[in-house]
Amino acid sequence: MLYKSYISRGGGNFVSFEPLHGPISCNLKHVDWVIIGAESGNRKDKISTKPEWAKQLTEQAREKGIPVFHKDNLIKSLNLTPDFISKEFPGEMQRC
Repeated sequence: MLYKSYISRGGGNFVSFEPLHGPISCNLKHVDWVIIGAESGNRKDKISTKPEWAKQLTEQAREKGIPVFHKDNLIKSLNLTPDFISKEFPGEMQRC
């Protein structure tokens, strides 16, 4: 699986795990923000994200104090509970 890593204009690094197609165990060193999303669209062989994959990755980030943003398509597809849903932004990024 290939996930994209970015450097924001403010200098922070973030990784976008979307679509999340399997469990992830990675070194999140030097990562300032994690974005997690599900596959969208109606592709014939669409892979559905499993709740445990999203929860495991979220826990990895939270253990390191990294803000996590769950995309709306992930929330809808997994029926996540409100106490789990995260719409966090890193300190240097402000929501418009």
